[in-house]
Amino acid sequence: FDYAGGQGAMSFVQVRASVPLFWSQEASAIMPKPPITYSVVDPSLSGTRQHIQDLYSRYGCPVIAVNLMRATRNSDEGVLGKKFQDAVTTLNKELPPEHPDVKVQFVAMDIRTLHK
Repeated sequence: FDYAGGQGAMSFVQVRASVPLFWSQEASAIMPKPPITYSVVDPSLSGTRQHIQDLYSRYGCPVIAVNLMRATRNSDEGVLGKKFQDAVTTLNKELPPEHPDVKVQFVAMDIRTLHK
């Protein structure tokens, strides 16, 4: 494609990762789906911030976060997904408004609902 009068290239990179927040889920033979716990309080969102900065430095813009967890509000996955969305919203608010292209785009997509 032609980019600003010169030649350009574009690529798509998919990174599958855990939600970049401090959370855990203990493995259990008794409970097939153990509860999600949050043992660390991180008001500065250091884990999320570091993960997003790493993605920007490696791949550039845009960064699109796709949440494939269950969207049920009261489920553990729903709560974790909401915490992730809130973290992305908070980080986006810190970015300069004159550069909207660097905002992380957040897309919630309940994969189970899509397959029904």
